[in-house]
Amino acid sequence: MNQRTRTYISVACGLIAAVSLGVFLYQSATASERAKEALLNRFGGATAEVLVATRTIRVGEKVTEGAIAAQMWPSILLPEDPYLRSESNKVIGHSANSIILAGEPIRTARIDDAISVLESVPIGMQAVTISTDPIRAIGGAVRVGMQVDLLCPNATGVMEVLAREVTVLALSTEENASDETAPSGLLGPNANQDIRWITLSVDAELAQQIVTAATVGKVYLTYSGQAYEG
Repeated sequence: MNQRTRTYISVACGLIAAVSLGVFLYQSATASERAKEALLNRFGGATAEVLVATRTIRVGEKVTEGAIAAQMWPSILLPEDPYLRSESNKVIGHSANSIILAGEPIRTARIDDAISVLESVPIGMQAVTISTDPIRAIGGAVRVGMQVDLLCPNATGVMEVLAREVTVLALSTEENASDETAPSGLLGPNANQDIRWITLSVDAELAQQIVTAATVGKVYLTYSGQAYEG
C-alpha cells in the first residue's frame, strides 16, 4: 500500500468519524429537546410550584403541614415524581418511607400513600390482634372490612357473645385453594384461607377480656350476613 492510498484511507476514516459524531450529537440534542418538551408539557411551563421539605423528615415520620412548603422550581431540575402544590392533601398526614432532606422536593416515591389501619380505629376503641385458625374464623372466609361477632364459652361451656359488629382491620393468611375448581367459600370462590392471626377494632373496655379468651383459644368469629367493605 503506497502513501497516497494510506492518505485516502485516513481521510475517509476521518470523514466517517466526523459524520458519526455529528449524527450522535444531533440525536442527543433531539432526545434532550424531546425530554425538555415533555417536562414543560407535564408541569405546564419552564417552572412549577412543588412541595419541598422545610426541614429534614425522618423515615417513618408523619408529614405535618409545617414540614412542607410550596416553592417554584425549574421544571428541568425536578425529579420525575414531585408533588405539586395542589397535592398537599396527598402528603400531609402520610409517613415518609425514606429520609427527605430540608429543601428537597417531596417525591411520591418517598411518601407512603397508604393510611395505616390503626388510623381507622375510632376513639374509644382499641386494635387487638389475636391468633386464630380457619375453624374459629368462619372457615377462613374472613375479609378485611367485615363486621363479625365474637363468641366465647362461659364457665358452663355455653357460648356467649363477647362483642357484636366488630370490624376486621387486618389479617394474616395463606391461600390454600388457588385453582378455579376449588370449592367456594362463604364469600365466593377460593375464599378458604389459612388464617394465622387477625386484628380487630374492639371496645376498649372489652379488649382485655377478648385477649384473655383468645390466649386459651376460646374466641370464635361469626358472621351475620351484613355488608362489608373490601
